[in-house]
Amino acid sequence: MSATYCDGCFRVDKSTNAVRFCMDCEESLCHECVAAHKTIKILTTHQLVDLKDSTAGKVKDLAAKKYCKTHNDYTLEYFCTYHDTLCCHACIPVDHRACDTILPLNEASKDVKSSALFSDISDGLKLVSTTASETIHNREENIQRVNEQANSITGSISAFKETIVKKINEMEKCAMSGLSDLKIETISKLSNEKESAKDIKSAVEEYINQLQFMIENGSENQTFVFLQGLRVILLNQDQTLKDDISKLGELDLKFTERNVIGEEELGSIEVSSDPCDVQHKHTKQFGAQIMLPIRKTPKKFIYNSKLKIDSEMIEFRITGIVSGYKDLHVCCSNSNKVCTYSEDGKCTGKVILKDKPWDIAVNSKSGILATTLRNGSVQLIENMKTTTKVDINLDTSYGVAWNNNDLVVGGNGEICFLNSNMEHIKTLQIGKHILYYIHTRDEKMYLSEYSSNKVHCIDKEGNIIFTFRSWTLKSPDGITTDGNGNVYVVGRKSNNVHRLSPQGTESEIVLSAEDGIEDPYAICFSQDYKNLYLSNESGKSVWIFDCDY
Repeated sequence: MSATYCDGCFRVDKSTNAVRFCMDCEESLCHECVAAHKTIKILTTHQLVDLKDSTAGKVKDLAAKKYCKTHNDYTLEYFCTYHDTLCCHACIPVDHRACDTILPLNEASKDVKSSALFSDISDGLKLVSTTASETIHNREENIQRVNEQANSITGSISAFKETIVKKINEMEKCAMSGLSDLKIETISKLSNEKESAKDIKSAVEEYINQLQFMIENGSENQTFVFLQGLRVILLNQDQTLKDDISKLGELDLKFTERNVIGEEELGSIEVSSDPCDVQHKHTKQFGAQIMLPIRKTPKKFIYNSKLKIDSEMIEFRITGIVSGYKDLHVCCSNSNKVCTYSEDGKCTGKVILKDKPWDIAVNSKSGILATTLRNGSVQLIENMKTTTKVDINLDTSYGVAWNNNDLVVGGNGEICFLNSNMEHIKTLQIGKHILYYIHTRDEKMYLSEYSSNKVHCIDKEGNIIFTFRSWTLKSPDGITTDGNGNVYVVGRKSNNVHRLSPQGTESEIVLSAEDGIEDPYAICFSQDYKNLYLSNESGKSVWIFDCDY
């Protein structure tokens, strides 16, 4: 039945035009059925959509239940967080029998519209659309430039024609014909590339409209299912755009004159190609909407292994470690290197800096790394390539952390705030000595003041929430928090790791010299809080501990 007819009337053999669609009932309604629908108390919370809306024309496809591709008679009602996939009732005993992280769709899709998955896919769609727009603009400029160059060459050919006699008319005609053919061929190629970019942009904008429609009108379940399918489409469009851009070139027409004496042509017209100016910006490597980070306090930490650090880096002192999405970023204070390691311990990237770094932080949304340099500046790193270098209004720079999109840098008894454009916001006076490490969480900042044996917790205005000090904690350095908000601080000279309660009122030693802790520096958890990383043995190794809950 056509979607323009009322589903309720159709069931009683009436053909009435539908004006609205109920996202919860998944049915089209006419004026009378809409009025009746609103009179029933239990239906008053249902979301009604005006079918005149352009995106609402496809509302049934967007809102309809999705069926399993393997078991066509079953709807997708579960989500396996281990395999990061939607599944039906029949899939579970076949493909997910050993999985203990299968959630009902209602639970898995909870708060999806404010989740990292939605943010990543929305940002990714916008990023692909932006890059496609840049490609279109670039191709248009190139077409205009080729037209201008062709016109210029036409003038050059005409001017050169005037210097020769007799045979020049035939030679000119031949040259102009060759130019016309080459111009048509070149512009045709550029136009095809432009149209390809337009197709991608048009498709992506349609998905953006559909996504906005689902956010405003769809249920949590519908939005979650739609996002699962959309992220595959996004990755495909992203890869297609990447492949297309890699083949693009900045095309230019060039004319080379010849001495026409004894020649049959005025000169040669050629097409040259330089690398295209459009740079492909990869979408984020987003994962499942539900990472299920552990929100508990670890009972104990069990030594697992040491990270296989390059031999050349072992000679130096590892003072900065931070976990990203399934990787670990490491910097050495006595070298000029920042390295990235995968979960299996392989070095997947390396950046050579101009100065020696101390600490490192990763922006959880953009993936941009920030590392402090010993000369009082901060170096930003994106996709393992150095980008902006910022001089800080501090005598020296040590601890660094992202507070949303703001950057916080520690100096000698003060911290400096920079906005997303790396512009100075403010400087706060905290303590009297160098703040070697900074950690941020829930609008709070935790600072280790090494020389005074103090750990400070402050709000973003610089107000002290608590200050911790203990005779068992000597020379506090690296600092982090677990999934439950407990604070972990390294005692460098006391060769231990302390755990403080979120309020700083209670403390205990969770790792000590008996566990092999010797002159430790930096500390961090993996993003799922299943592992603890510790720069140990005077910074010459990174120890990996399993968190036992």
